[in-house]
Amino acid sequence: DAPALRKAVGLKSYSSAIAPCSLCSITKAQLGNFDIFSWPRRTAEFHREHAQRWRDGNEKERVKIEDETGIRWSELLRLPYWDPTKYAVIDAMHNLFLAALSRHLTFVWGMLWKDSRSQHDAGSDTESMAGSDGAGPSKKGKKAIHSPDQQTAALEKVVKHLENGHLSSLKNCRHDYLTAIAFASHILNNVELAWIWVIAGRIHLPTWVDRGPKQFGKAGVGHIKADQWRTIATILLPLVLIPQWSAGGARYDESRAAVLKNFLDLIAAVNLISSKSVSARRIERMAQHLKKYCEGLRLLFPNYRIPPSLHQSFHLPELLYLFGPVTSFWGFPFERFNGIMHNFNHNGR
Repeated sequence: DAPALRKAVGLKSYSSAIAPCSLCSITKAQLGNFDIFSWPRRTAEFHREHAQRWRDGNEKERVKIEDETGIRWSELLRLPYWDPTKYAVIDAMHNLFLAALSRHLTFVWGMLWKDSRSQHDAGSDTESMAGSDGAGPSKKGKKAIHSPDQQTAALEKVVKHLENGHLSSLKNCRHDYLTAIAFASHILNNVELAWIWVIAGRIHLPTWVDRGPKQFGKAGVGHIKADQWRTIATILLPLVLIPQWSAGGARYDESRAAVLKNFLDLIAAVNLISSKSVSARRIERMAQHLKKYCEGLRLLFPNYRIPPSLHQSFHLPELLYLFGPVTSFWGFPFERFNGIMHNFNHNGR
């Protein structure tokens, strides 16, 4: 995955402000730039030069090099033929299914079923939100009240953790803050999810297609795997939403039609990228759909910050030219092997 890849290459975390991408030198502030031809390319020579400086420097010099370039030393650089700007491939499984598709449905469309308790927490309890660094529960177990400024600061902290992918940092945050963020966008609210589940449940899929949980988006249905995200986003939702949200549909309005059109650009790009065969024409169309999706995303959801993973999707076409279809280098076989190893006994019995 991305964190392990960057350690192997010799780069700081993908949440780094100076080096969020392993293939180009774009900064975090420039992630909203979708003109791929304007991105400065990383070169193996530049990477090796600064990696060697980092290796030979003292602690103070290393910190300075990391802050300026985001580069560290990697033992793989001892291999003279190894090019960190080409061989550090982006895993399409994580990038497309576990990042692009899941993030769009969860963070952009707010796909989360709200039960009565969650609605109460996200509504009336907002006045008593407390974060890990603010006024926590009192000695009597009651939630201390936050001022508006404290609420804003705590919410901004939650958003920052989500944008940087630091999900483990959210464990100390109050549930109220998390639900407030999740419910900020509610395109797939309770009403929408309820009828989507009904119609999706009537769709017959081949036995080899893992459809995932029937009530996707509802807490307690279990972890949704990459292939299940793919089924939900690229098969079930298009079949359900296109007849309903398009012109002439029972639930049509201009806003739904606009967000659906934007979503379908993402689906088209994902389907083209994950195809088992590639051609120059398909790669070109994939890049066009991806750019159109990002531009529409910025227009429809101006407050949504483009994550590094979405920027990295733009580099997948060049990897297709280098290595062929993503099915030859994506992470499914490795994850399957990890699952096999996970079931081994480790206690010597």
